[in-house]
Amino acid sequence: MSHEPEESSRDGLEYVNLTDPTDSTSVQKLQANADPQNNQNLVLGWFAARGRLYTIETATDLLSPNWQPLAGATDIVGDNSLRLMINSVSGMGFYRLRTRLQRP
Repeated sequence: MSHEPEESSRDGLEYVNLTDPTDSTSVQKLQANADPQNNQNLVLGWFAARGRLYTIETATDLLSPNWQPLAGATDIVGDNSLRLMINSVSGMGFYRLRTRLQRP
């Protein structure tokens, strides 16, 4: 009997994000921390896997259909390293990390 991946694996998102659909702790995480040298900045960090392109998007409302790419944080090439972006905070906002395969 073969194992069927959970429904959330639609469109191959687990493959793209290198996560395991059978493990609820296997997720791609975007970390956000205050910049210790400038409290007006937020440091965003994630592990960027080789063969992937990453874009950080931002919105003022989680339910917004209008997420916008963060300036300077589009199509970042993964290289199997921790990537950090510093963003100047000007109010309340939300961030998400979009991942797609890098095509040859």
